[in-house]
Amino acid sequence: MDLGLTLDYELFGNGAGNIFNNLILPTQKVLNLCKKYNAKITIFFEVIEYLKLKQEWEKGNKMGYNENPALAMEKQIKEALNNGHDVQLHIHPQWLNAKFVNNHWQVDNNWCMKNIPLYQTKEFDTDLKTVLLTGQKVLENLLKPINSDYKCNIFRAGGFNILPSESVFRILTELGFIADSSVFAGGYEINELSNVDFTIIKNNIPYWFVKDYNVLNQDQEFVHKETIIELPIFSYPIMRIFKYDLHRIKIVLKNKTSSLQKIQTRALNKSKIEKIKFFFEKEFVTWDFCLFNQKKMNFFLKKAFQVKKTSKYKYHPFILIGHSKSFYDDKTLKRLLKKQNVQFLTVTNIIKKIFFYTLNGHTN
Repeated sequence: MDLGLTLDYELFGNGAGNIFNNLILPTQKVLNLCKKYNAKITIFFEVIEYLKLKQEWEKGNKMGYNENPALAMEKQIKEALNNGHDVQLHIHPQWLNAKFVNNHWQVDNNWCMKNIPLYQTKEFDTDLKTVLLTGQKVLENLLKPINSDYKCNIFRAGGFNILPSESVFRILTELGFIADSSVFAGGYEINELSNVDFTIIKNNIPYWFVKDYNVLNQDQEFVHKETIIELPIFSYPIMRIFKYDLHRIKIVLKNKTSSLQKIQTRALNKSKIEKIKFFFEKEFVTWDFCLFNQKKMNFFLKKAFQVKKTSKYKYHPFILIGHSKSFYDDKTLKRLLKKQNVQFLTVTNIIKKIFFYTLNGHTN
C-alpha cells in the first residue's frame, strides 16, 4: 500500500511560534527518520510566511533570532529535495497583511483563499494570481538549482480553505499546476476563520479529476492535460472526546493561544449543553502522523487496509498530513515507517502512478 506523508511547513495559524523550535528542529527529526527507513515525504512550504520573515530580517529586524530564519528554511528544503523528498506550495492568506508588532506577528482574519481578491483592493495590495505565481516562482528559483527537473505544480490551501475553488483552480491550471491536496472527506467547519464543507466527499475515493474547476465535482476519468487531480487527505469519523486524547492535549498545550482559539471559535455561540454534546459528536479526522498516538495510528492504518481491500480502484494510495510544529514524539512515526507492507512516496510520485494507471485503462 502506498502512503503519501505530507508535512505542512509553517508556524501556528495566529502567527505565533519560533522558526527553529517549531519548524526547523522537528522537521529535521522527521527527515532523519525518513532517511533511516528509506521513506520519502512531501513538504508543503508556506511561502508567504517565509517571504515575510525574509523581508523583516533584511530590514534589520532580527525578530529575536540569532540567525536568519528564512535562510535556515531555505537550507532545509534544499537539503530535503536533494535527498529525494518533494517540496510544494502552501499558502495561508492571513499572512498577506501580517505585521511584526511588539515582538510578535499579527495576522488578520482572512484565512480563506476566497478572501484573496482577483484584483488589488485597498485592503490587499496584491491579487490571487500574483500570490500563486509568486509562490511558484519562489520555490522554483530556490530549488531548480538543486534539481533542474523540479517543478512547483502541487498546491495545498492553508486550513483546507480552498472553497469556493473555481477562481483558484483556474489560475492554478493556467500556471501549470497538476494537483491539489486541500480536501478531506467529511470535513466541515464554517465560522469567521474557515469555509470548509467537504461533507459530500466519501473517504473511499483516493483521487479524482476536478471537473469545471470545482473541487467538489468529481470526474473519475482523465479529461485533458489541464485537468487538476485532487488528492484528498484520508479521514475517518471518530467521536471528538476520543480525538482529544492525552497525546493530542499535550501538543495543544505547547501553544495554548493558537490551539484554544480554534476550539473556542468552533464552540462559539453554543450553550453549555451544546458544548458538552459537541465533544460527544463524531467528526471526520484527518490521518495525522504527528498528532496521533500509537493506538490511533494503528486504527487508521487498519481502516485504510479495509478501504483498499474493497476499493474499485486498481491503484489506491492514501495521503497523510502532519505539521512540523506538532511533531514532538517520534515513536509513533518510527513504528509506522517500519511497517513492511507499506511504502512511502512523494505526492509527485503518487501522481505519476495515477497517470500510469489512468492512461493504461486501469483507473477502476
